[in-house]
Amino acid sequence: MKRVLQLIFGLFLIALCAFHVEAKAWRGITPGRSTREDVARKLHQTIGDEPRFDYQTASEEIVFIFSPAGYECLRDLPSGTVLEIIAHPKSQLRLEDLSLNKDNLRQLKVPPEYIINGEAYIDEEEGLVIKLLEGKVREIVYTAARSERYLCEAYYNSLGRFGDWTCNFICPTLTVSCPDEAEEGDMVSFSAIIALGVPAIPVTYTWTVTGGEIVEGQGTDRIKVESKGLQGKSITATVEVGGVDASCNRSASCTIAIVRKKYSRNHQINLRRNISSAACEARQRISSRSPGITNRLCSVCASSASAT
Repeated sequence: MKRVLQLIFGLFLIALCAFHVEAKAWRGITPGRSTREDVARKLHQTIGDEPRFDYQTASEEIVFIFSPAGYECLRDLPSGTVLEIIAHPKSQLRLEDLSLNKDNLRQLKVPPEYIINGEAYIDEEEGLVIKLLEGKVREIVYTAARSERYLCEAYYNSLGRFGDWTCNFICPTLTVSCPDEAEEGDMVSFSAIIALGVPAIPVTYTWTVTGGEIVEGQGTDRIKVESKGLQGKSITATVEVGGVDASCNRSASCTIAIVRKKYSRNHQINLRRNISSAACEARQRISSRSPGITNRLCSVCASSASAT
């Protein structure tokens, strides 16, 4: 009887394992299980405490999303758990090029209020979302498997949202504004102007400049650049926004000419007065032996100075 019970229990465990489907992993990193430390160790990278980490391979652009401190599901998942992995292939792949269980895939039905841009397929069991544009794979989203999404329901409330979020969108428009020219030595301002698309998402700003040095604002939508010593040259500032879909334009720039410093009217008046005064003194020294001439020269100089 004991052996029969052991056999039944063993069969139960086998059946349980057969129905427990793990999430699809990216290079051994599994959403809902792997942590920030696992990612750092497997990729041989130093990763800070930010909730997002960007990484590139020869064939993909990868984004890791970690659970931040204070997030609602931290009762069940520790801070720094990988919640989501987003992969953007650099080469043109089709759905059939991926090693997937085709029987588990279903096409995402997009709500009518969204603007359709391509297709999305979901594997509810393994927590996978594949997004296509004109038949080419443009994004793969790895999330927790169905059996483990209860650990963070606030994040995984609907797997379909990972398809709606970027599969149906309008790209944002991005420009950089700056003056046509600036005087040498002045602080030059550059501003990024972005009209967010649909849906609106938070973005990050990374600036680079040529011909100058950023002194304020890196990481924001506005920077100030030093122009000292750049007379006759130009400064070009370029911003790249993060968080925008890979198929959208993510950078813009603006160039400003640096011209010679122009003096103010008061400065020019004072300069002419100083020159006139110096000229009078020189004439007086030359004419010191002729008092009559000296008086006439001084009278002329005085009237010239007052006229300026």
